[in-house]
Amino acid sequence: MDRRACADLPALALQLLLATHPGWRALPAAVVDADEPTGTLLWVNAAASRARLRPGMRYASALALEGRLRAGTVAPTTIAAAVTDITTVLRSHTPHVEPSREDPGVFWLDASGLESLYTSVEAWAHAVARAVRAHGFEAHLVVGFTRFGTYALARTLGGDAHRDRGRAATGSGTRASCGIGRSPRRVLLCESAEEERRLVREVVLDHLGIDPKLRDALSRLGVHTIGDFTRLPAQGIRRRFGEEASHLHRRARGEAWDPLVPLPPAPPRKCSLLLDDPVFDTGIVLFVVRRLLAELLRSLAACEQAVRTVTVTLHRSLRRDTPPVVLRVSAAEPTLDEAVLADLVRLRLETELRREPAGASIVEVEVEVEAAAAGHEQLRLFHERTQRDLAAGGRAIARLRAELGEGSVVRAVLRQGHLPEANYAWEPIDKLVAPSPRLVLLKPLVRRVYERAIALPPKPFRERDDCWIAPTAGDQGRHQGGSGNAHGRIVSGNAHGRVEHMTGPYIVSGGWWNREVHREYHYARTEDGEILWVYYDRRRRRWYLMGKVE
Repeated sequence: MDRRACADLPALALQLLLATHPGWRALPAAVVDADEPTGTLLWVNAAASRARLRPGMRYASALALEGRLRAGTVAPTTIAAAVTDITTVLRSHTPHVEPSREDPGVFWLDASGLESLYTSVEAWAHAVARAVRAHGFEAHLVVGFTRFGTYALARTLGGDAHRDRGRAATGSGTRASCGIGRSPRRVLLCESAEEERRLVREVVLDHLGIDPKLRDALSRLGVHTIGDFTRLPAQGIRRRFGEEASHLHRRARGEAWDPLVPLPPAPPRKCSLLLDDPVFDTGIVLFVVRRLLAELLRSLAACEQAVRTVTVTLHRSLRRDTPPVVLRVSAAEPTLDEAVLADLVRLRLETELRREPAGASIVEVEVEVEAAAAGHEQLRLFHERTQRDLAAGGRAIARLRAELGEGSVVRAVLRQGHLPEANYAWEPIDKLVAPSPRLVLLKPLVRRVYERAIALPPKPFRERDDCWIAPTAGDQGRHQGGSGNAHGRIVSGNAHGRVEHMTGPYIVSGGWWNREVHREYHYARTEDGEILWVYYDRRRRRWYLMGKVE
């Protein structure tokens, strides 16, 4: 069974605020949405909670209750940058990490298949917790088997860190009081799925940070734990409390499919190419730069990012004993247009290399980009811009026809036919069209069909190097009358090797309107890993090789 883990950094915004102001740790502290008297408290620490300060209170009211209160704002960009940094730290211990979109500071991890790198799953969990603490954050980690179960248990490890959790008056998200560092237990390991279910049933709903109205309504019914909540009827939950409560109910009962959706790794920001021979020509250097830049642009576009600045480093010595030539250009706005960036690099390149001494050569080219968020227009233009010059392809085809003849460039088209070789035909290409591929989850196997079937040796029962079928004595009688079964004894000459398995026959017969046909098609897998498409012609009493499967 797959292992899942949940890392919870309680009140991440408050941790960032206290990291910026270390002197506030011993004082009542809070994160507010605006640094003004009408601002709202979003997160409060344990000292502020003991002073009866709660999320959702006005900043002025909180100061009236506790004059020592320290408060500040944390920008969403700061939180997003911290989430990115923590994701990078976690990805050094597992490749699949999913940060929560709704609750910054919650991360789900794939804990499967790591036994060969760590002595145990528990050792891996402690290594992850140590790595996060070394990065300056407090974290609680639960290793279990389900997404919801590990999330619910991670909420309980913080003790007071997730009590008095409620929604601020602005409704912008889940806020909490936080007693950072008060819980000595940071890692919990569930040995079995049943143990996880048992522990989850005892989790108090208050720790999940659900809507206070839903929490209070369930409390009036005597429902305080997840176990109490899951015993309620599903239809009644939806009718009385709404769709959000129904979704929580299905997740708690394990009825909602909630797979891990890991965040893809950040696209590369730098790439380089070591040249085979020293280069003196600026045209060649610019060609290499465009090639490297195109690779970076594709990866950035996949993550909806564009290029703000390009830095090109031209190394003149592999030993790095000669200072490199560094070119830095910036676009007017973040762009994915390769031509615009390449033109800026060309202008700077011609200026810089003009100052270099005669005979200076380049041995390595390195391109690094600074990324920024890409607009919808940039992404649309990038994906619509084709990388193939159809006009140039048409000119190349015309040259081939002029040199080799009118029928030298053709393409396959489907036709209606009784036999496999009649299901397609070749027709000349008049003009090129842009491809329109579609995304498929499973790549299909493709049969490469020969234009003419290759007749295999006519005497298949003699043991010699060029024979195709060499059946055993028990199989020989069956092969004399038909295709039979020759597993383990079929040989395909010196080209393909011994056939280990055959699938078939798939019979194609008929054709009385032209000439009678009876073929028995098989797929033959050879010891070399090839899959041959062969058939036995019963009228001719001979085997033929029709093609291969790729």
